[in-house]
Amino acid sequence: MKKSCFDVLLAPIFSEKATIASDKFNKCTFLVHKTATKPTVARAFQAIYGVKPLAVNIINRKGVQKKTKRGGYYQTVSKKMAIVSLSASANIDVTLEV
Repeated sequence: MKKSCFDVLLAPIFSEKATIASDKFNKCTFLVHKTATKPTVARAFQAIYGVKPLAVNIINRKGVQKKTKRGGYYQTVSKKMAIVSLSASANIDVTLEV
């Protein structure tokens, strides 16, 4: 089944580190689908925002096992993130709608 571009890029990430990378280095960070690859992320980004990315880096963050107060254990969710590098002249608006 072919995924649409909105199925590949799930949500932008607004952490402190992602905001600094956006301001200083013109990079955007997104949460992506677990089967997404660099070419599919680049195509989806270009389809949504109309800007061709310079580079795409993929990060797999494995969930970790944590201990509860009552002695039990739980597993945090694994995530896949993409950092999209843009040219200096590219300007996109990624805002959090509340």
